Amino acid sequence: APGSPAAATEQEAPAESRPALDPGQVRSRVRDFLLRFSRGHNLRDDEDIFALGIVNSLLSMQLLNFVETEFQVSLGEG
Repeated sequence: APGSPAAATEQEAPAESRPALDPGQVRSRVRDFLLRFSRGHNLRDDEDIFALGIVNSLLSMQLLNFVETEFQVSLGEG
């Protein structure tokens, strides 16, 4: 039925039919997303974005949504 979890699952492409994600592209796109909130801080891969105060609980949920939408993956329970 439309709107049901089953309908949403049927519309998603199986993982094996999706192109592989390039780690460099993933890193770059996530970094670009985070830079919008970093107040001019140049983020490094090894930095704790929570300890720096760049990401809080609300932004972490926005980041999850961004990753799921941008890369067509599901990070939720499942």
